[in-house]
Amino acid sequence: MSGHDEERREIDVEAGYEKRDVNLPAVLCAAIILVGSIIISVVILDGYFSKVTEELRNSYDAPKSQLNELRAEKREQLEQYRVDTTTGVQRIPIDRAMDLLVEENQR
Repeated sequence: MSGHDEERREIDVEAGYEKRDVNLPAVLCAAIILVGSIIISVVILDGYFSKVTEELRNSYDAPKSQLNELRAEKREQLEQYRVDTTTGVQRIPIDRAMDLLVEENQR
């Protein structure tokens, strides 16, 4: 080794720091790898979340008609007179049931 390299590697005790320079190519290479990794991760995650979001939107559309049918069926049960032949339970519309309950409580 030359005297200059030895001088650069020595620590200056009086100054309290090392005299050699930073390995700039290694630092730049590490920075480029880090930035590249971040960019690749963002692209992958964006694709993943776009796919998941689309699947969720599609899953909400499919059962919407089923939910509307169920609500219509339940509304019909609440608004019509009916007798369940298997259990013998008599059903009356909910409005009429509330009126009867108010009349009963007023007595």
